[in-house]
Amino acid sequence: MTQFGKLLATWILANIFIGISFTFSSYFWTLFPLSIMVLIYISWKSDVDLKFRKLKFHNVIIGIISGTCLYVVFLTTYVIIANFLPYFVPFVQDLYTVVGPKQWWHYVLLFIIIPGEEIFWRGYIQNKCIQMYSPKLAVFVASALYAIAHIWSGNVMLVAAAALSGLVWGYLYVWTKNLTVVILSHFFFNLFLLLILPLTF
Repeated sequence: MTQFGKLLATWILANIFIGISFTFSSYFWTLFPLSIMVLIYISWKSDVDLKFRKLKFHNVIIGIISGTCLYVVFLTTYVIIANFLPYFVPFVQDLYTVVGPKQWWHYVLLFIIIPGEEIFWRGYIQNKCIQMYSPKLAVFVASALYAIAHIWSGNVMLVAAAALSGLVWGYLYVWTKNLTVVILSHFFFNLFLLLILPLTF
């Protein structure tokens, strides 16, 4: 199978998983982590170097700052929307209803979901794109694939959020060449988004 064929096949599989997880949203916290584990396995068994590297002090700082700054962008955007485009606010609230952790084991599963998303979307999908395109174009294509895959949620705000975060984490991955930094960034972003100050006010 060609590189494009492998990319397309795994992307379609991810779409199926995401679609099922959101279609049966009552079981989201069971279906989605299981899907992520399958995608982790596919990524791990592939011929792609996922670029897991040890974290040095400056890597930790980059991860924390980038994740926090991305959250601030989301927070600012939400405040603007709430004040000037209130039509979109229910989309955000509906999203938290489905993907917002409510029980202690949901928070535990985030330690699978967060690394798993980065392993698959940046580590596997983006690296596959880099094998076919320039790094900058690969980031754009991989981010677009990441965003499109979230259309199955039926939530325009999630698609927009995936597009923006995909670009940020994609370029962070190209810049640092360290998937661990990207996972750390994603972790701190979710720490604010889901625990410290969720966008539900």
